[in-house]
Amino acid sequence: MTVSNIVHLIREQAKVAGFALKSTHTYELLASAFGQGTWASFSTQYWLTDSPDGAVGERPESTPTLVAARALQLGLEHGSAPQLGSLVLSAVQAARLGKVEKAAFDRLRLAGLRLPAGLPQSSLFISQLSAAATAGDAHAHHRLAALYRCKRPNPYLYEESLKGRQLTALETKWVDEYLVQAQHYPLYQAHLKAAAKGGVRAAALEYAEAFEDPSFFELADTLSGPVDAKRMARVATDASARHKWLRIAGQHDLEALEALASEGDVEAMQQLAIAGDTYLLRELAERALEGGQVVEAWAWQHIALKHRHDLTKSTLAARHEGGAKHGEFYDSDFGGPLFVDGEEGLDLPQLTRSQLAEAKQMAKELMAAQVVT
Repeated sequence: MTVSNIVHLIREQAKVAGFALKSTHTYELLASAFGQGTWASFSTQYWLTDSPDGAVGERPESTPTLVAARALQLGLEHGSAPQLGSLVLSAVQAARLGKVEKAAFDRLRLAGLRLPAGLPQSSLFISQLSAAATAGDAHAHHRLAALYRCKRPNPYLYEESLKGRQLTALETKWVDEYLVQAQHYPLYQAHLKAAAKGGVRAAALEYAEAFEDPSFFELADTLSGPVDAKRMARVATDASARHKWLRIAGQHDLEALEALASEGDVEAMQQLAIAGDTYLLRELAERALEGGQVVEAWAWQHIALKHRHDLTKSTLAARHEGGAKHGEFYDSDFGGPLFVDGEEGLDLPQLTRSQLAEAKQMAKELMAAQVVT
């Protein structure tokens, strides 16, 4: 089933009822059945769907009166408008037509989330995407790949059943799922590859992940367009590329910054310290002191104080070692083995008035440059 098939069907039904509808007018009436003013507006925002049980897509909410009003706008005969309105809406309902919002579908697709159930079974929906893909639309290939997305199917139970093994009800269900996936998996791979080769960066990344092909990471790395930087870092083919994509992800992602900081990236360490990481605040202050940068060390102290943490105060404390109170502050009445935990306070040298003002200004500038909170 295609959209042109639907239009032809409505025109034939109108012809039987004594009306000669143009194709262009039929498209407009079809759009009005879904509450859209024009077919151009509808086709920009939605895809048509169909299904035997009518469970795919949103049903039309218009009334015959609204479709009839559109017929009048198109200059069709005044007396025929009400009948045409009922005829078009009845045809839409009989064909179990629905609509799927393109933007919502693409948001789910790009996020790798579950798509509306039944879409792969909607021949009308598939035909629209397939036509666009055949015409060279790489994004249509990517949308089709999302419909067929699945893990590599495992044929074990299916092959066992062919050998005569009696399957349980659950195993039979798994075999049924396998038979569907066995059809979808090659379609998923083919459409995803076509989308990647067509320049869709997110498709190239997904292909690199799903089919463990590093050449598609290299392709994604050279393409432009939206892509998940953390996923790019995970599949990067070398340390340099991984670092590059972690840096990009770290502009808005705490986990990426933490990964960079664990590798000694100073900028990432600074961002986490500014956000209040007490370990890194102390680490950066100590580094500054070791390098003779006392003003910078005090700048980190000012940032620490903003987070109600004083680097000059000792955090050394005796704690219970082992037993029910392990890790708690040591209670001499309870007794038992202990260990000392914490850090000595930093010995920050006195600053002149001008140095103190410089340290406060440096702290202010560092905090103003914070990118992750």
